[in-house]
Amino acid sequence: VEHLLIHCHMGTSRSTAAAAIILAQHNPGYEAEALAHIRRIRRPSWPNSLMLHFADELMGRNGAFSAAAKKHYREMAKDFPGLVDYFIGTPRAVEVPPEAWARGKT
Repeated sequence: VEHLLIHCHMGTSRSTAAAAIILAQHNPGYEAEALAHIRRIRRPSWPNSLMLHFADELMGRNGAFSAAAKKHYREMAKDFPGLVDYFIGTPRAVEVPPEAWARGKT
């Protein structure tokens, strides 16, 4: 498949998680690179951590996606503080890097 369209309501969370999972599906150890690729092609992006967690479990990645997501979230929080504001106060606030909380709404 040369082209694949993945779509969700905002194009920020579920679709970017799905794209990263598909990119890494047949490439164990490629989780961080998949998320870096998503950072390059879709800004802003904040891949859904629950989807990445499920991918870790289902593909036997031992938390590699979840670990790579932390770096991704730090990059996005620096470049797009509005995303931090959006997630603080929601159940997904656990995804916000600790250093970003001081800059976000409390």
